[in-house]
Amino acid sequence: MNKRKILLLIQTLLCVLFAVLVAGAAITIFREGTARIANGHPLDWIYTREIAVERFKPILPVLLAGILVTVIGLVLNIRDENDGKPVRDSERMRDLLRMRTPVTPDVQTEMVKEKRIRMAAWGIFALCMVPVFLYVMNGEHFPNGELEPMFMSLLVHILPWTAIALGVQIVSEVLQDKSRTRQINLLKSAPKDGKSGTTAKLRPEGQADGSRIWLVRGVILAAAILLIILGAVTGNAREVLVKAINICTECVGLG
Repeated sequence: MNKRKILLLIQTLLCVLFAVLVAGAAITIFREGTARIANGHPLDWIYTREIAVERFKPILPVLLAGILVTVIGLVLNIRDENDGKPVRDSERMRDLLRMRTPVTPDVQTEMVKEKRIRMAAWGIFALCMVPVFLYVMNGEHFPNGELEPMFMSLLVHILPWTAIALGVQIVSEVLQDKSRTRQINLLKSAPKDGKSGTTAKLRPEGQADGSRIWLVRGVILAAAILLIILGAVTGNAREVLVKAINICTECVGLG
């Protein structure tokens, strides 16, 4: 591993660590503030400048270290080699090759496999959406009253099915990409005008891989779902609702 990759890895780890510490500090402030209000101090502010400084001060060295690493990278002109390069589109590449290369039986077999994978994934996705649709369409699951229990029940009944459906789609896309990769290799090695074609490199050096993009998207989606659950568990949903009601009523002159 060269110096460029080491520096990029350190910068990534510092960014992730900073994000985790900031999220943890924000959740801690909120939990302590709500506990204070519940213990007989209803007029206390949850977030104040003093509380924020106290909680975020220990995180400051991580932020400064991240900034320092970023400055070093800029000075040394260290950048991600994939930055600015187009994402590899295996489907488009495959279709372009099919337009100028005879389709062999092996390629047709791979195309059938790709189609079956796609149809199976969408079939599982549709089945997973059935219980979600039935739950949402039942008005008894959304009574007037406590928001947090209703939201937690919604997550319990919908989140697992949604996670399975999205996971299947991600796995399906990865498998389809691998199938299209095999098709591209077969098309590149197929005879052209009676001569054997040469097999070129499938992925130009430095180009991003489609499966990695889906992996990053899946990680971001999982992080978003986790933050939503944390917000519901800590009672943040009610705080947002109350603030929204206050803003709306004050806006139209009812406050």
